[in-house]
Amino acid sequence: MLERITAAACAVLLLSACTASATDSQAPTEAEYRAAWQAGADCLVSKGFDARVDWSELSNDYAMEIQNTQGRDAELDEAYNECYAEHMDEIVNAYQETKRVSGSEREAVMRELMECLGDLGVTGLDAGTNDSRVFVKAIWEQLSDTPEEIEAMACMERYRGVWPKGDANNP
Repeated sequence: MLERITAAACAVLLLSACTASATDSQAPTEAEYRAAWQAGADCLVSKGFDARVDWSELSNDYAMEIQNTQGRDAELDEAYNECYAEHMDEIVNAYQETKRVSGSEREAVMRELMECLGDLGVTGLDAGTNDSRVFVKAIWEQLSDTPEEIEAMACMERYRGVWPKGDANNP
């Protein structure tokens, strides 16, 4: 009897060792990141929404396109939050953590972000800022309701790794 319990315990340990999660010491791969996005979209499809994942050149990341949602905003919000929590949250956050930059690398990437925003007409920003809300406020004040506003927010997404952990743009 003890041998069966020991064998069962060993089997459980082996199975758990084979189950990878984003909390493991190894960061998620690009394929795992993409698969998490697809699982989120598939979850939304199973809840009756037309969802698909595409690569967005604008934000240089995956984006989920969800169509036919008229009159279903509250239902979509609930479904998206459930699907994100179940299929995406852990892997997406762990993957994004690998994109966070610091030190001289942060300075270089921040210069790229400042140039991206400057090319769109956003002025008055300080590269030493560690709060993305300052940048978002400037974008909204200077580009509100213009096509450039969308491009500026895409710049923010593309360079999100400059913001410290816990920032509104990089949780």
